[in-house]
Amino acid sequence: MNSRTFFKIIQLLLYLLLLFNASESRFRRSQHHHICRKESQISFKEREILAKLIFTGTVSRIYKSHSRVYRGIVRIKRVLKGDRRLSDSHVIIDGFGNSKLCKSEVKERDTRIFLVNRVNGRLTLNSSLIRVNVNNLRKVVAAVKSK
Repeated sequence: MNSRTFFKIIQLLLYLLLLFNASESRFRRSQHHHICRKESQISFKEREILAKLIFTGTVSRIYKSHSRVYRGIVRIKRVLKGDRRLSDSHVIIDGFGNSKLCKSEVKERDTRIFLVNRVNGRLTLNSSLIRVNVNNLRKVVAAVKSK
């Protein structure tokens, strides 16, 4: 085999590798949107009912792992549903980066509304994170009060 043929084979292999990576990435994105659509079909009221603890909080620290799903420390500012004694405390939340939830990615210092449950003794996200703004706070408080 001469060098020209060798380079043609290498070029073809690189092209196939790029094609494979691009199609895998498109598949992963479409799969995430399919799962995400399922979550968005659940009404906010249903998500609120399923959550045992709802609070506003700020992410203090993130602990990434080898998998996509990771955990973080969150400072609870205001408890909207659940044990009010948790206000101003720090808790560990599992489930950030969960592909089954539409919006579960966070950065340190992000402030969000968290809907969580206790799973095997740990607090875990059970719904997408919600941005903190007046409108969203009104919706959450109204949903909690309407019980």
